[in-house]
Amino acid sequence: MKKTFTHLRKGLMLIAAIMIIGVDLAFAGSIEGTKVYFEKPAAWSSPVNIYIYGDRDVNNSWPGEAMTPESGSIYSFTLPASYVNPRIIFNAASLQAPSGEGFLPQNNGLYDTSGLIGIYGVEDTETVKTLYFTKPAAWGPSIFAYVYDSNGGGGENAVWPGLEMESLGDNQSNN
Repeated sequence: MKKTFTHLRKGLMLIAAIMIIGVDLAFAGSIEGTKVYFEKPAAWSSPVNIYIYGDRDVNNSWPGEAMTPESGSIYSFTLPASYVNPRIIFNAASLQAPSGEGFLPQNNGLYDTSGLIGIYGVEDTETVKTLYFTKPAAWGPSIFAYVYDSNGGGGENAVWPGLEMESLGDNQSNN
Protein backbone atom coordinates (compact mmCIF):
# COMPACT_ATOMS: atom_id res chain seq x y z
CA MET A 1 0.00 0.00 0.00
CA LYS A 2 1.40 3.39 -0.96
CA LYS A 3 1.16 6.24 1.51
CA THR A 4 0.86 9.93 0.71
CA PHE A 5 3.09 12.55 2.25
CA THR A 6 3.53 16.24 1.85
CA HIS A 7 7.10 16.99 0.91
CA LEU A 8 8.60 19.27 3.53
CA ARG A 9 11.67 21.42 2.97
CA LYS A 10 14.34 18.94 4.01
CA GLY A 11 12.06 16.06 4.72
CA LEU A 12 12.78 13.46 2.09
CA MET A 13 15.35 10.78 2.72
CA LEU A 14 15.58 7.40 1.14
CA ILE A 15 17.10 4.66 3.20
CA ALA A 16 17.47 1.37 1.41
CA ALA A 17 18.49 -1.76 3.30
CA ILE A 18 21.15 -0.66 5.77
CA MET A 19 22.77 2.01 3.64
CA ILE A 20 21.81 5.66 3.50
CA ILE A 21 21.89 6.73 -0.12
CA GLY A 22 22.46 10.42 -0.91
CA VAL A 23 20.41 11.12 -4.00
CA ASP A 24 21.85 13.65 -6.44
CA LEU A 25 19.40 14.87 -9.05
CA ALA A 26 20.99 14.46 -12.46
CA PHE A 27 21.15 17.62 -14.51
CA ALA A 28 19.63 17.12 -17.93
CA GLY A 29 19.87 19.39 -20.95
CA SER A 30 21.48 22.77 -21.38
CA ILE A 31 22.55 24.69 -18.29
CA GLU A 32 22.08 28.05 -20.05
CA GLY A 33 20.25 30.34 -17.66
CA THR A 34 20.36 27.86 -14.78
CA LYS A 35 20.13 29.82 -11.57
CA VAL A 36 21.13 28.22 -8.28
CA TYR A 37 20.50 29.44 -4.73
CA PHE A 38 22.44 28.81 -1.55
CA GLU A 39 21.29 29.26 2.04
CA LYS A 40 24.34 30.53 3.92
CA PRO A 41 24.75 29.03 7.39
CA ALA A 42 24.98 31.59 10.21
CA ALA A 43 28.57 30.48 10.94
CA TRP A 44 29.72 31.38 7.42
CA SER A 45 31.08 34.82 6.59
CA SER A 46 30.23 36.91 3.54
CA PRO A 47 30.75 37.01 0.64
CA VAL A 48 29.56 33.60 -0.43
CA ASN A 49 31.31 32.28 -3.54
CA ILE A 50 30.47 29.61 -6.08
CA TYR A 51 33.18 27.55 -7.70
CA ILE A 52 32.00 25.84 -10.90
CA TYR A 53 33.88 23.19 -12.80
CA GLY A 54 32.94 20.88 -15.63
CA ASP A 55 34.40 18.57 -18.24
CA ARG A 56 36.16 21.45 -19.96
CA ASP A 57 35.68 24.65 -17.93
CA VAL A 58 36.39 26.16 -14.53
CA ASN A 59 35.11 29.59 -13.46
CA ASN A 60 38.22 31.51 -12.55
CA SER A 61 40.40 30.12 -9.81
CA TRP A 62 39.45 29.20 -6.26
CA PRO A 63 37.25 30.49 -4.60
CA GLY A 64 35.24 31.11 -7.80
CA GLU A 65 32.84 34.03 -8.19
CA ALA A 66 30.88 36.00 -5.60
CA MET A 67 27.19 35.11 -5.40
CA THR A 68 24.45 37.75 -5.37
CA PRO A 69 22.64 38.33 -2.06
CA GLU A 70 18.90 37.65 -2.57
CA SER A 71 17.07 37.81 0.75
CA GLY A 72 18.34 37.22 4.27
CA SER A 73 20.79 34.32 4.11
CA ILE A 74 19.90 33.34 0.50
CA TYR A 75 22.43 33.94 -2.30
CA SER A 76 22.08 33.27 -6.03
CA PHE A 77 24.19 32.76 -9.14
CA THR A 78 23.29 32.17 -12.81
CA LEU A 79 25.57 29.64 -14.48
CA PRO A 80 27.06 30.46 -17.88
CA ALA A 81 26.14 28.17 -20.78
CA SER A 82 29.69 27.03 -21.52
CA TYR A 83 29.90 24.29 -18.90
CA VAL A 84 29.61 20.60 -19.79
CA ASN A 85 28.55 18.33 -16.89
CA PRO A 86 29.06 21.10 -14.32
CA ARG A 87 29.55 20.66 -10.59
CA ILE A 88 29.24 23.46 -8.03
CA ILE A 89 30.93 24.12 -4.70
CA PHE A 90 29.78 26.91 -2.37
CA ASN A 91 32.41 28.53 -0.15
CA ALA A 92 33.19 31.43 2.18
CA ALA A 93 36.60 31.99 3.74
CA SER A 94 37.93 28.53 4.69
CA LEU A 95 34.53 26.77 4.65
CA GLN A 96 33.01 24.94 1.68
CA ALA A 97 30.11 22.69 0.76
CA PRO A 98 30.42 19.98 -0.25
CA SER A 99 33.87 18.97 0.96
CA GLY A 100 34.32 16.49 -1.91
CA GLU A 101 32.86 16.31 -5.41
CA GLY A 102 30.59 19.29 -6.17
CA PHE A 103 26.79 19.26 -6.30
CA LEU A 104 24.97 18.85 -9.61
CA PRO A 105 23.18 22.13 -10.49
CA GLN A 106 19.38 22.10 -10.63
CA ASN A 107 17.61 25.13 -12.14
CA ASN A 108 16.19 27.24 -9.28
CA GLY A 109 17.64 24.64 -6.91
CA LEU A 110 18.02 25.78 -3.31
CA TYR A 111 21.07 24.26 -1.62
CA ASP A 112 22.48 24.24 1.86
CA THR A 113 25.67 22.58 3.07
CA SER A 114 24.06 19.13 2.75
CA GLY A 115 22.98 19.58 -0.89
CA LEU A 116 19.75 20.26 -2.77
CA ILE A 117 16.93 21.00 -0.32
CA GLY A 118 14.21 22.35 -2.60
CA ILE A 119 13.26 24.61 -5.47
CA TYR A 120 13.58 28.32 -4.64
CA GLY A 121 10.47 30.45 -5.09
CA VAL A 122 8.24 27.52 -6.03
CA GLU A 123 5.74 26.16 -3.55
CA ASP A 124 5.57 22.38 -3.64
CA THR A 125 1.90 21.44 -3.89
CA GLU A 126 2.49 17.89 -5.09
CA THR A 127 1.37 15.50 -2.35
CA VAL A 128 2.61 12.22 -3.83
CA LYS A 129 6.26 11.61 -4.60
CA THR A 130 7.57 8.69 -6.63
CA LEU A 131 11.01 7.45 -5.65
CA TYR A 132 13.29 5.71 -8.14
CA PHE A 133 16.34 3.78 -7.08
CA THR A 134 19.02 1.87 -8.95
CA LYS A 135 20.00 -1.22 -6.98
CA PRO A 136 23.70 -2.00 -6.75
CA ALA A 137 24.45 -5.38 -8.33
CA ALA A 138 25.70 -6.84 -5.03
CA TRP A 139 22.43 -6.18 -3.19
CA GLY A 140 19.75 -8.82 -2.69
CA PRO A 141 16.45 -8.90 -4.59
CA SER A 142 14.32 -6.88 -2.10
CA ILE A 143 14.72 -3.11 -1.75
CA PHE A 144 12.83 -1.13 0.88
CA ALA A 145 12.14 2.62 1.04
CA TYR A 146 11.84 4.29 4.41
CA VAL A 147 10.74 7.91 4.03
CA TYR A 148 10.35 10.28 6.95
CA ASP A 149 10.21 13.97 7.86
CA SER A 150 13.63 14.92 9.23
CA ASN A 151 12.25 18.28 10.42
CA GLY A 152 10.27 16.64 13.20
CA GLY A 153 6.89 16.73 11.46
CA GLY A 154 6.27 13.13 12.46
CA GLY A 155 5.48 11.69 9.03
CA GLU A 156 6.82 8.36 7.85
CA ASN A 157 5.66 5.91 5.20
CA ALA A 158 5.95 2.78 7.37
CA VAL A 159 7.87 1.33 10.27
CA TRP A 160 11.50 0.39 9.60
CA PRO A 161 12.64 -0.95 7.14
CA GLY A 162 9.89 0.78 5.14
CA LEU A 163 7.84 -0.40 2.19
CA GLU A 164 9.16 -2.90 -0.33
CA MET A 165 9.79 -1.15 -3.62
CA GLU A 166 8.35 -2.41 -6.89
CA SER A 167 10.98 -3.70 -9.33
CA LEU A 168 10.99 -2.06 -12.75
CA GLY A 169 13.62 -4.48 -14.10
CA ASP A 170 17.27 -3.74 -14.88
CA ASN A 171 17.95 -3.10 -11.16
CA GLN A 172 15.46 -0.18 -11.15
CA SER A 173 12.82 0.13 -8.41
CA ASN A 174 10.10 2.61 -7.54
CA ASN A 175 7.67 3.35 -4.73
